[in-house]
Amino acid sequence: MTEGRKDDTGKRRWQLLRKGCVHALEAVIKVLEYGAKKYGDENWKLVENAEVRYRDALDRHLADLDKGIVYDPDTEEHQYAHVATNALFLLELHEAKKAGLVPRTEVPEAPPLWRNNPGSDQGLPEFVDVQLRSGAVMTRVPASFLRWSVRGDAGDIIYWRHSA
Repeated sequence: MTEGRKDDTGKRRWQLLRKGCVHALEAVIKVLEYGAKKYGDENWKLVENAEVRYRDALDRHLADLDKGIVYDPDTEEHQYAHVATNALFLLELHEAKKAGLVPRTEVPEAPPLWRNNPGSDQGLPEFVDVQLRSGAVMTRVPASFLRWSVRGDAGDIIYWRHSA
């Protein structure tokens, strides 16, 4: 039998985060689960003026720590778990913008920028590129696929743009 081979040179080493910060990640997940139960999964992406509001939330949790309030009264998780969650939201918004993705609450004016999914194909070109909630991108799909989002599953189309 020959030796197995896997070329993962240059690929991200996710275990550094997953194994190295397992307790911190679990606390952040608890905060995310609390928010998902209260507002819905990934609702944080729909918040208007998100960068300002999540920075304010991050600062409020730091201020609570400064006042000696170590645990959030709603979630009973450490304030740092909330600080980390808000910092992750801010970083995700920043990285998405850098990648040319537009939050669902913002609709750009001109192609080829990504736009939020209107849930219908009315007034759209015949073919569009789409991005799924998973991050996968499909090119030149019929605009009628935008209606797919009403199913509400993990395959939802969350962004579209004019096909090249």
